[in-house]
Amino acid sequence: MGQGFVVRRMAPGDMDAVVRLWNGEVEYHESIDPRLKVREDAEEGFRRFLSRIAASRADVIVLVADAGGEIVGFLIGMVRERTPVFVRSRHGYITDIYVDPGFRRRGVGRKLVEAAEEWFISQGLDHVRLQVSAANESGLAFWRSVGFGDYFLELWKEVG
Repeated sequence: MGQGFVVRRMAPGDMDAVVRLWNGEVEYHESIDPRLKVREDAEEGFRRFLSRIAASRADVIVLVADAGGEIVGFLIGMVRERTPVFVRSRHGYITDIYVDPGFRRRGVGRKLVEAAEEWFISQGLDHVRLQVSAANESGLAFWRSVGFGDYFLELWKEVG
């Protein structure tokens, strides 16, 4: 658990709160790198995506941090598989994590990651991957603080 919150699987009634937090995540990412701007209909698309994965996919987990009925953070993790030529082709993948700014530095993000790691282990996985924007200094610091290290470097070039 944590200080004043519990981490649990998302329930159907958590949808609006998770979408609200996701909007915060989007706003933050757009503010640090305009290449991360989302489409006008992104919220609707995210809501459909979240409904679909939360209800029917065994290879996905949506976790929330619940502080007395208020959802203050969320994480989406999934099982992914690379080209089957690699010895370690199956891996956990964290697609999204966001903690309400008023609840940061209280262990919420760390507990979400720990719960996701437990789930990944239960799925027979031995490593987790994710992407973080190079411009996201606080995100990079967080991920390193919970044990993640550099793996690939993704590059970008405008061509048009």
